[in-house]
Amino acid sequence: MSVAAGGSRVRDVLVEQVPAAQQRRPDVAVVSVGANDAMHGTRLRRFEADLDAVVEAFGEAGTDVVLTGIGDLGNIPRLAHPLKALASRRSAAFDRAHARVTARHDHAVKVPVAELTDARFRTAEVFCADLFHPNRIGHAAWADAAYPFIADALASAAERAA
Repeated sequence: MSVAAGGSRVRDVLVEQVPAAQQRRPDVAVVSVGANDAMHGTRLRRFEADLDAVVEAFGEAGTDVVLTGIGDLGNIPRLAHPLKALASRRSAAFDRAHARVTARHDHAVKVPVAELTDARFRTAEVFCADLFHPNRIGHAAWADAAYPFIADALASAAERAA
């Protein structure tokens, strides 16, 4: 079951979505956050601290975490230069924050979503008509990239429960 809300930033996840998710006592939480933070000017240190708190909160509840990371937002067709370059730099920095948070927590794993999907997102066919948000094809590309990491986390949780 999902407690996700489109347009969320990491602070929203920490304050609203983590408590709602914890009520369901999940074995694994998939956390996909950061693109809105990168695009809307969240400070990188604040983002990383809040993401760390999200992962820590799930860990304290015994929940494994799959962080999706962030792809290259400079691939968004609607953005013009120099915004494309800025979006690329910020998304890469936020993706590295995902990696640092993951490295601090044994119960977390990061999907290398940029590495696995950026080439696919260099074409407009994966975006909605607004040329900003991913469409069904784009979401499927992300899901395909994340699936093996989510499956591994679920298998590990099942083994611990057995």
